[in-house]
Amino acid sequence: MVKSSSSEQQCAESEIVKDINRRLGLNLVKEKLNLGRGIVVEIDGIDRDRSAICEVYSRIGKLKPAQTDKLAADLLKFELIERQPGLKFQKIIGFCDDDAAKALRNKSWLAGIASIMGVISIVADVPESTKSSIIAAQVRQKMTNV
Repeated sequence: MVKSSSSEQQCAESEIVKDINRRLGLNLVKEKLNLGRGIVVEIDGIDRDRSAICEVYSRIGKLKPAQTDKLAADLLKFELIERQPGLKFQKIIGFCDDDAAKALRNKSWLAGIASIMGVISIVADVPESTKSSIIAAQVRQKMTNV
C-alpha cells in the first residue's frame, strides 16, 4: 500500500465521483488518456458524451503542501488535455470536505488559476461512515510517515 493512499481513500474517491455523476447528470469513468507522443495521463473521471473531466480528493481537513502541489499538478493535467486538438471539457475538482475544498475557494494563486481555467469545485455528499474511514486512514498514514 502506498503511504499517501489507502483502500478507504480509493473507495471514497469512487463515492465522490458517484455523487458528482448524480448531481450533474454525468457518467464520469476512470480512464487513461493517450495524448500522443508517448504521453498518457490517468484521469479520475471522464464523460466524453458530455465533455467533462474530473479529478477527486478524498481528504478531510485542510490540504497539506504536498496535496496542494498535487492539486496544482492536476490543473496542469487539465491544461495539457485541453491543448490537444479537438478536446474541450468542463473541468471539475471533487472533494468530500469543505476544508479541503478551500484550497480552490480562497484567495490563493492556485484558486485564481482554477478560476481562470474555468474549473469548478464540488464538495460531494458522502456518507459519514466514509468520512470516518478517511479520517482513520489519515491518522494511520500520519503515524506511518513519521
